[in-house]
Amino acid sequence: MERYVVEKVIGEGTYGVVYKAIEKSTKEQVAIKKFKFLGDDTLSKRELQACSMLNHPNIVTFRYSFRIDGYLHLVFDYAPSTLSKLIAKSKGGIQPVQARTIAFQLTKAIHCCHQNHIIHRDIKPENVLLDEAGNVKLCDFGVARSIQYEGEGLSDYVATRWYRPPEQELRCTNYSYNADIWSLGCVVCELFTGKPVFRGDNQLDQLKRIQEMLGPLPQALIAKLPKGSSISKGSYPTTSLRCTLKDILPIEEAIDFLEKTIAMDPKKRMSSKSALNHPLFSKLRQVDLNEEEAQKRRRHRHHEDIEEEIDGVKSEEYDLEGSGPSFYDMKYDGEEDECKSSHKVSAKKSNSQHAPSGRKHGSFKDGGEDIQEIIESDYFDNNTHNRRRMSIHSSVASENTAYDDDFEDYDSEKYEEEYEEAEEIEEMVDDVPMFIANRVYLGSIDAAANTPALKTKDIRFVISLLLPEEHLEVPGINHLRIAMDDSTDEPLFMKLPYVLQELEKFLTTEQGNVLVHCMAGRSRSASVVIAWLMVSQQLGMDSAYNRVLMSRPWIDPNPHFKQELDLFGQCIRGSLTPATQELLKMSGVILPRLHFHESFVSSIHDNKKTSTIRLVSDIEKDSNSDLQYICCYSIACAVTNRPAPFALLQITKVTTIQVGQLDDQHATSDGFASIQELRDVLKSFYPDMTNESQCLFIEYVAY
Repeated sequence: MERYVVEKVIGEGTYGVVYKAIEKSTKEQVAIKKFKFLGDDTLSKRELQACSMLNHPNIVTFRYSFRIDGYLHLVFDYAPSTLSKLIAKSKGGIQPVQARTIAFQLTKAIHCCHQNHIIHRDIKPENVLLDEAGNVKLCDFGVARSIQYEGEGLSDYVATRWYRPPEQELRCTNYSYNADIWSLGCVVCELFTGKPVFRGDNQLDQLKRIQEMLGPLPQALIAKLPKGSSISKGSYPTTSLRCTLKDILPIEEAIDFLEKTIAMDPKKRMSSKSALNHPLFSKLRQVDLNEEEAQKRRRHRHHEDIEEEIDGVKSEEYDLEGSGPSFYDMKYDGEEDECKSSHKVSAKKSNSQHAPSGRKHGSFKDGGEDIQEIIESDYFDNNTHNRRRMSIHSSVASENTAYDDDFEDYDSEKYEEEYEEAEEIEEMVDDVPMFIANRVYLGSIDAAANTPALKTKDIRFVISLLLPEEHLEVPGINHLRIAMDDSTDEPLFMKLPYVLQELEKFLTTEQGNVLVHCMAGRSRSASVVIAWLMVSQQLGMDSAYNRVLMSRPWIDPNPHFKQELDLFGQCIRGSLTPATQELLKMSGVILPRLHFHESFVSSIHDNKKTSTIRLVSDIEKDSNSDLQYICCYSIACAVTNRPAPFALLQITKVTTIQVGQLDDQHATSDGFASIQELRDVLKSFYPDMTNESQCLFIEYVAY
């Protein structure tokens, strides 16, 4: 804490305390959140992960993190007020114009979360900060969850009661983004009226008040009520929110918005995207569009100014140190861009509301690179199949020696030895420009960016898929850096839409080639290969294959390295097997969204380190098998992105492959007790499953 002057405590709860402080070097006000517990860091890691992913003008800016005596501290931009304080000062509700603006900004923040597959789960006025200009800053992601598909089981009792939907109140676990939409409606209603819409004293009173305003609970929720509960026997009017609010809220658009958010049936609540497009915000959307157009004109003038300074037309030869459009000057259209997953953490966000996230450009400071390392260190520490310790190294520690002691040492001697050995291998091969079929470069990224062999390739755009601890700068080239975080709830697949968008944009609007640098070694290699298969399928342009090169380091060579290169070769030649094409077609980029099927040919429960390659080989040899579907489950990780999907791509005789993943909370360390138990769990996720297709269930272990 030597770099801060702590002024006072501004908040305290069960899990942490928040201080207002001044950063000595910049004199800026910050908020420092210190977590109270050393043992279970679940909430702190969850908030750290969520904050590091989100970059939006209406979400509180996360700067960096550090530890002191083992306690995790998160540093945010400071905001002087909260929505709850504003509502308390405004008797009878906030002025309609201001209420619309705050509601619009809060909806944009929630939309950003949902686009990044995050449910906030605790949206309430106390968690909506207001900066000096009165702009919304959504905060407190301690109970936020990343979900991979609709219906994924979640913990039930997290949101504050008054803003909690009935399905959460009744401890259901199959809620989704629509839980946040209910909370949004409750907050917006309070903005306009000045009072909480459902102010229950306890769980049963809360449900009673909801029914008094919206009518009786659906039968499915009534069945969840405690036995003998009086509220299940009560006679509630068949009423509506409109009838209740029409006399106190004379704004038709607001009433319609609340009807479509505070709906008893979760399926009838509108999505965050629909909420943004609601007539309540029509004028505010137009203001945003006008600002976008103004930004485009400014960018266009900036490009013209640059072109005037360039002598002649672009040369066919490319100088690595030459210029080109700045990454921040690239063109971005539409609301989708401002909400994409962000792994850039800096002291200041871009002024452009539509500047794309997920990138690191130029120098990177303030310690952001420790974010995913802290998350991954604890994940691997508890994973018996992926023992690995991540070391906490950040540019904060390197630039401020007095700050070094603030970070816990997560190193293990074994990992240090492995990493040093890998670096030695890198140094030996960096000077050797080695290519596979003139397409795949083997060597470190520094060598890839600077060897004469690659300089002749006219590389003008670099995409690096790296481990969080890696720091990379490629001078003079536009650079998109994506943290290859396949060890948490946010796998590489979730970031692919954004990567594809930027790649396609470059290939269709710019000249020159693209270098994609992938982290090799361990199970991450499989994720990269599958990702690139998807990239090639999505692009669908023959010319694109000739402009995209791949580089990968020599760190920790993989035993299946040759198979991966062969598969990548299929990708760039466009000669994918029918089974691979079918898998890619069905996957929709995100594998865990595929469905399961109930019938099983066999069940493999093997706690040994079974190679999925061998399993696939056995399947291939079984000429009599009429197998159509494959369902994978792993007790080693929460997302199907480890070796099994890679191995399954090689099955040529299975015309339709379904790859899926179950949440680990539904299985013990020994797997499922019986096939029937597994079927019951699958049924709870997918009630419409049939027995028409035969499916092989594989419980595999990541190598």
